[in-house]
Amino acid sequence: MTDLILYNKKEIVEYKDPLSIVKEKTIFKNRAEVKKQLPDICARALAIAWIDEAWKIELMSDPQTALERKGVYLPKDMGIEYEGAYGNRPRLVIFEEVNGTKFKLRVCALQLTMMASR
Repeated sequence: MTDLILYNKKEIVEYKDPLSIVKEKTIFKNRAEVKKQLPDICARALAIAWIDEAWKIELMSDPQTALERKGVYLPKDMGIEYEGAYGNRPRLVIFEEVNGTKFKLRVCALQLTMMASR
């Protein structure tokens, strides 16, 4: 049978990643923006690392590239490091490089702690 069937054309729905850490590309321009907004983003990144082993490994090995892949870009004079090996509570530390030196100035850090209660 080769009958034509009429149907209502539906709007295309864009796929959204349920494990995204930002709704849209986020480019930080200065320290004040980083201090205000990045802790929430880092909290989501660490929370996802609790349930997604592949993301955890990526975040541990190169957190700055991992965040950039998810759409988060730090100013060029800032960086982010992952502290804590397996078994330890992970922490993301955001730092600012001091002009022309090897010194790093800590901007902020985020560490999540899971608490259970009865």
